[in-house]
Amino acid sequence: MTDELEIPAQTPENAAFPLEKRLVAAEAKVDQRGSRITELAHELVNARAQVRDLQRQVTQYRTVVDRLLPLGTWLKELPPEHLRLNVGTVTTESNFLAQGAMSSARVMKEFDPSAGPMLDWGCGSGRTLNWLLADPAWEKVYHGCDVDSAAIAWLKQLGVRAEVCGDEPRLPYPDNTFAGIFSFSVLTHIPPTAHRGWYQEFQRVLKPGGRVFCTTCGDYTLEIDSARLDSLKPQIAEHGWAFSETEGHYKHIAVATRAYTTKAFEGLLEEESYGRYSNMDAFVLRKR
Repeated sequence: MTDELEIPAQTPENAAFPLEKRLVAAEAKVDQRGSRITELAHELVNARAQVRDLQRQVTQYRTVVDRLLPLGTWLKELPPEHLRLNVGTVTTESNFLAQGAMSSARVMKEFDPSAGPMLDWGCGSGRTLNWLLADPAWEKVYHGCDVDSAAIAWLKQLGVRAEVCGDEPRLPYPDNTFAGIFSFSVLTHIPPTAHRGWYQEFQRVLKPGGRVFCTTCGDYTLEIDSARLDSLKPQIAEHGWAFSETEGHYKHIAVATRAYTTKAFEGLLEEESYGRYSNMDAFVLRKR
């Protein structure tokens, strides 16, 4: 026996221990780098989404500028953001202006203001009106109505003829009032089983020979947005329509095939034309 510390003999197990530590440390660094790569990938996805959003806004502003140039005038005051949200899911000014530029161009194509009073059913806070008022002839015949009482109050303070209406008929107008009615993406949020009641109401407030332009989520929508509507297809196949509730002001999705819609206005209004507007079906109907 001696007082010296006994050092264990070197074994294969002891010799491997430092290597194991190095491997563990290396794996930890790999994990850290992997986590960082994942974070960077998420940041890249978000950045690409932001770029796409900016590109969309640039395209929308180009639409607005192209429309403004021939008008030689500017628009009335834009509504606040919380009112813009009620007429879509994108609240940017560019989207509000671009959507209004497109809808008003279609209105001007379909209707002549000299025919008489015109109703913007589902006018919201004036997305289409903002452009129509550039023409004094439209200012004389324009009427708007919407279920959004805050939007109607905002329009009225600007001097617009606008009324609050309900989710169901009846509209606050006498029989045979309007030469034309136009409606963008309103029936697209109302249960299709209630559509015939609205076609009956259009027939009531239209003058003889009066016309209505309206959009629905129909055959074109099913073709263009097929993947988004997959969950509704069994109901559509069975009934010719589907309805899905979504949180928010008029954000529900109502799909009605062309055949179902044709049946809904049968005997009330005659189909003058059928086509596409954006990703929706577009009908022009006439009162007999």
